[in-house]
Parts: sequence; C-alpha cells; structure tokens
Amino acid sequence: MKYIKKSKEPENFTEWKRVKLADITRLSRAGNMDNVFGLLQNQPRQETGVAELDPYTKTQLREDLLHEQGFLCAYCTQRIENNHRTKIDHFQPKENQQYHHLVFEYSNLLACCDGGERDKSRPRELYCDTKKESKDPTQPDRLVSPLDVDCADHFLYDEFGMIKPAQEGSMAEKTIHFYGLNSKALTVLRKAAIDAFITEVWPELKTDAAISQLGQKVNNRYSPFCTAIISVLNNYA
Repeated sequence: MKYIKKSKEPENFTEWKRVKLADITRLSRAGNMDNVFGLLQNQPRQETGVAELDPYTKTQLREDLLHEQGFLCAYCTQRIENNHRTKIDHFQPKENQQYHHLVFEYSNLLACCDGGERDKSRPRELYCDTKKESKDPTQPDRLVSPLDVDCADHFLYDEFGMIKPAQEGSMAEKTIHFYGLNSKALTVLRKAAIDAFITEVWPELKTDAAISQLGQKVNNRYSPFCTAIISVLNNYA
C-alpha cells in the first residue's frame, strides 16, 4: 500500500450532489445504495452518447481519484487507468446501513483495479476491492488502510513479489489476507516490476536519492508497485 492523501472534494462533484440531493434522498430511503450510486452517470461512448449529460460523471470522478492516487490501485499499487477496468471503491462499504450517508462522501472513495474479476483462468483468485466485497475493513478488527500515513511501514516485500507483515501477528497480516494481496496474479506483477527496476534502472543509479525518487510522482504518476520496489532495495542496501 501507499499512503493516499485525500484532497478537497472537487467543486463539480459538490455541485452535482447539491443538484441531485432530492434524488439521492429519495433513493436512499429505499436502501439500495447501488441505485443511489447509479445516479452518477458513466461518460457515454461517442457512438451511443446521450443528448444531455450531467456536469459531473463517474468517469470524471475516477479521473479525480486517479490523479490523487498517482494512477495506482489503492490496495495493491498496480497501474490503473481511467477505463472500465478501474473500479470506484467505498472504503466504508455503502451496502452497510451505518455507512449509507457516505455513499457520495469523497473522503470515502478510492480508485481500485478490477481485482481479478475479469480473469478467465480457473480457479480464479480475487483481490483488492473485489475480494473485500461489502465487508467492513474497520470491524471487528481495524485493518491497515491506504488512508493511514504510515500504511507502507506495516509491510515488507521480497524479491519474489511476496508481501509480508513487518511484524508477525499484526493487523498487517490480517490485511494481506483480507485483500488477497498475495494472490498469484499480484505476486507475478510485483516480481516483474521489481526485476525490471533492479536490472534496468538500479545499475545506473544505486543511490539513496534514486530510492527516494521512486516514492515521488512523475507526470502525476507513481511507478507501479513502488513501495514493493523500495522495500526490496532497502533490504539490499
């Protein structure tokens, strides 16, 4: 995980919620929060576009979240883009009645990968938001959250792409299981990113500054799996 510093809610989103307040309130009474969140339209394809579109859309919300997160999945930190494969996660699940009021709360929204749901292989492993489903990451045990400033410090990585708790028996161990962060698909992707950096980039740099730079955005983007790469490099430093 990498810390996500939530920004101020986009003004267009705030205005959209103001305009849609009556509809949000009406549908919320029925308790189906998927229908409520569905009030936020998807950007239509050009060939099937509607005549009128709300001033703020789900596509724009994804874009705002992606810029905030440096185009990394909130949980596994693989690269994600603004397309149908990127999901919008409610950190406090909207299906849980006690969090219904957070359905459009910007501070509760995160961008995530598809979590393996489009994987054709069998048996299929799910991870990130897809594995989380509607479970609450704060109850009964509070898990490590990408909204925690020190979230990256709770985990270690090895050169084979495996993620481990920095301390055995800690909430990090439960977090890894909860989000399926050691699924085969993720370990393969992490190992490839680690190998590529070590073989292609590291031999030319080999400095603490290079490690530090991995944690910085370049053109609004972080390097995929940057926290894993930094952990491995620190182990070999």
